[in-house]
Amino acid sequence: HEVFNVEIEGNPNPLLVAISGQVIGPTFYFDQAQLKFGLISYGFQTTLGCHLFNTSLVPMPFRLHIDQDKHNKPNLVAFDDEEDEEEEITNDNEFQIRPSRGIIPPQSDTKVYVDFIPKSIQKYDTFLQVDIDGVGRNIFSLPITAKSTVPRITLHTEILDLGRTFLNNPNQRYVRLQNSTSLPMRYQFLYPGTGTLHFESAEGEGVIDANTTRDVPLTITIKQLGDITEKVEIHRVG
Repeated sequence: HEVFNVEIEGNPNPLLVAISGQVIGPTFYFDQAQLKFGLISYGFQTTLGCHLFNTSLVPMPFRLHIDQDKHNKPNLVAFDDEEDEEEEITNDNEFQIRPSRGIIPPQSDTKVYVDFIPKSIQKYDTFLQVDIDGVGRNIFSLPITAKSTVPRITLHTEILDLGRTFLNNPNQRYVRLQNSTSLPMRYQFLYPGTGTLHFESAEGEGVIDANTTRDVPLTITIKQLGDITEKVEIHRVG
C-alpha cells in the first residue's frame, strides 16, 4: 500500500492518491504426486517423466534440483548465483534432471525427465525442488522414492575340470551364469594371482539382462606341472 501526493498548480491542498495491491508469484503444479522409481538395479539408469504446468498469466522462470531437506526455508534466488551452480553439480552425481532450468510461458507446461543411476545400496527418500527466479528457493518439493539392489545370480558351472592337459596349452571352457530376477546385473571375474594357471576371457566382466542365462568363455592355460586346484571368484558388482 503506497500513498502519493499530487500537487496541482493553484491548489494549496495536495491530492492524495492511494495505490494498493498484492504481489504474488507464479502458480504451478506437477501432474504427479511423486516420482516412484520402485526397486531398481545398482548402477543402471532408470528414467521417469512428469509435466510441470504454469497456470499463471506470466512466464515462469524455474530451476529444478535434488535436495534431501524439503524443510529448507525459501530465500530469494537468482539463477546466476554461484552457490546454485555448485549445488547443481553435487546433486548431479546420481540424479540428472532434463531440463534443469528454463522459462515456461503463461498457461503452458514443460516435460521434465529425471534420470537416476543409484551408486549405493539403500532406500532413497529425496525431493525434486523447484526454485522460482526472484521469488524463492525450494518453493515446492516433489517426493522421489526408490530402492536399489544387486540381483542375485545362479552359478550352474561350479567346477571346470581340465582333465589331463599339456603345459602352456590353452583350454577353453564356459561358465554358465543365470539371472532369474526381473532386473539386470553386472558381474566381474576375479582371477587368482598364484601364477600356476593363467586365466583370460573377453567377457570377464559384463551385464546379464533380466531373466536370461549367459555362457561366459574362459581360457585357462596351465603354467606348472602337477595336480592344480584354483578358485575363480565371480563378483556381483555393487
